[in-house]
Amino acid sequence: MTFLLLLACPGKRLPGDTPTGEELFTAHIEASVVGDDSAWDRATTRIDHGSFSMPRQGIQSDMLARYERPDHYAVRFEFPGIGLFEEGYDGQTAWSVDPTQGPRIKEGDEVLRAAFDSSFDGDSDWPERYTEFRVVGLEECNGEPAWEVRAITKFGDERRFWFDRKTGLIGCSTIEQKGAFGSVKSHNNYLDYGEFDGRLLPRTLVMEAMMLEIVMQTDVVDLDPREFEAIAPPAEVQALLEEHASEGSAQ
Repeated sequence: MTFLLLLACPGKRLPGDTPTGEELFTAHIEASVVGDDSAWDRATTRIDHGSFSMPRQGIQSDMLARYERPDHYAVRFEFPGIGLFEEGYDGQTAWSVDPTQGPRIKEGDEVLRAAFDSSFDGDSDWPERYTEFRVVGLEECNGEPAWEVRAITKFGDERRFWFDRKTGLIGCSTIEQKGAFGSVKSHNNYLDYGEFDGRLLPRTLVMEAMMLEIVMQTDVVDLDPREFEAIAPPAEVQALLEEHASEGSAQ
């Protein structure tokens, strides 16, 4: 999940009245650093502790997200009375587990998107992640004027970002994903910004997709924790992998 560094530092240089998309991305990354962030450069693993909720449905769960360089990721949460939700990517296999579909191995473009969205450093390496940037115009995001930028990922997806005109940082985004339920577009608001080891991240991500509102809250970011479970497919996904391997060898 990464894509998410916010709030500006006084004195940071921001683009002028007619910025380019490249200038806006650069200002966003520069503005996220508010102190000594060397711990991020040294870190090879990370655990985010927080919560996942769907306010309209009145359900909430603790959430645990684990990251490992360069792009390994696993997140899990469990709603009482509904079941366990989990998804991840270990550098080769992308998967999901939920009560409606059970375990599922992602394929094709889903794997590319999983690797893209699981980057340990998010969009800090944006020149390698995107092939095109175009400033669309000045719009409103979270009640503030923001530059809207149309960006094309290296695998051809279009994503839109809104850079706050005052702070220079991303306040909103629109991302379209293709998955088990077809193409799903989400609009994301990044709120309640806070410092984590010299970098600013949004504590709250509000996502609207498929007529649902999802709120993801980050309370603690633990860099290089003493105990870290290596990221790997859970047992039910591993069983699917072994089943597929056995079917392949039998042909």
